Amino acid sequence: IATQAAVATALLISATLLLMSFWRLGLVPLGFDGNKVAVMELRLLNPARYRQGFAIPQFQSDLLARVRAVPGIADVGLASAVPFTGFDRPIGMIRPEVGTQIIVRERVVDPGYFSVLRIPIVRGRGLTQTDRAESTPVTVISESYAKSAFGTENPIGKTIGSDPGLEVVGVVGDTRYAGLEQDPTPAIYINREQQTRPLFDIIFRTDANTGLAAVTPAVRQIVRELDPTLPTVTFQTIDRIIDASVANRRFYTVATVAF
Repeated sequence: IATQAAVATALLISATLLLMSFWRLGLVPLGFDGNKVAVMELRLLNPARYRQGFAIPQFQSDLLARVRAVPGIADVGLASAVPFTGFDRPIGMIRPEVGTQIIVRERVVDPGYFSVLRIPIVRGRGLTQTDRAESTPVTVISESYAKSAFGTENPIGKTIGSDPGLEVVGVVGDTRYAGLEQDPTPAIYINREQQTRPLFDIIFRTDANTGLAAVTPAVRQIVRELDPTLPTVTFQTIDRIIDASVANRRFYTVATVAF
């Protein structure tokens, strides 16, 4: 009886701690709103079709325009990676005037990316359609990178990187990308018009009265019409991706509570 009581007490304490930890994890600020947001990954790797430099941007522009017109879709954008999934490339970014290098996460996005995920612009402006391949290379940086690289100095109009460098036009709020347990990392955002990627995600937010199932067939049909050779398109919601990221912790918590 004493042994059983000791084991039960240990399990009770462990279960309580795990439950409190899991509950607090759910309260962690994400820096974005993933409610009613879906993600679709595309790989434009056909060399015969996408060898020319303008082919991928043209495909992306056509895709955005047609998906935006689907009834029930409120907003749409593109990204090289979305929170909790995909590859977020780390690079060393230097300030030419001071020579300080900081490791940041580079994300290539469409101007609509910030509005889809409702990431706040805290200073300056976001990326726009006027940031073209032939115009001055620009970037939007995260708050944590602005604080690390510029301190209290206003970063708007400053240049980061080299050859030829990127002009900072805006600062956005930090977002958690790797997981709920990891703090946001410094990041920069570049317009997809100025840095083309053949592997990207299209993200879209449905309106309040429309579910993902209602728009999925239309989006699949658009992709097939634009390029029938692309592999089968799969959809995920941001909420489901976040939920999957804590699956192991949830299992351990539930198992401990059950015991």
